[in-house]
Amino acid sequence: MVMTLFASLPGAEYLYDEETNIALAVFLNYNTSEDFRRNTEFLVKSIEERHLSKLIIDTESLKIIGKEDQIWSNTEMVPRMLNAGVRLMAIVNSLYYFTRLGAASILETFDKERTAIEYFNNRDDALSWLKSRTV
Repeated sequence: MVMTLFASLPGAEYLYDEETNIALAVFLNYNTSEDFRRNTEFLVKSIEERHLSKLIIDTESLKIIGKEDQIWSNTEMVPRMLNAGVRLMAIVNSLYYFTRLGAASILETFDKERTAIEYFNNRDDALSWLKSRTV
């Protein structure tokens, strides 16, 4: 498996493995609200265009997700991701407590019957879990 960088934006990088159809979104350091929304919108468009069903979201170095961005994600991002066909998501936990809480508040709005979500402390474990699961 070879993850290839397909986009780099301020505050995020996006990688993709064509063989497994797994995408990786890495949210980096501090994202302003504008950065977070642009990066999340890019992720959703990539899911829609590539018909991705397996996704790793790496928030390990992400420092914060603002409350307004959590609300926006719940109303804008989550429904689109579900409609686009995301069925398995592996989340790499942030090193920052409040970011973990913010991410959890977004992820708990996903329909658990349609999307399985697991949390990991590193990218390798997240990837192993995704590779072991079928959609």
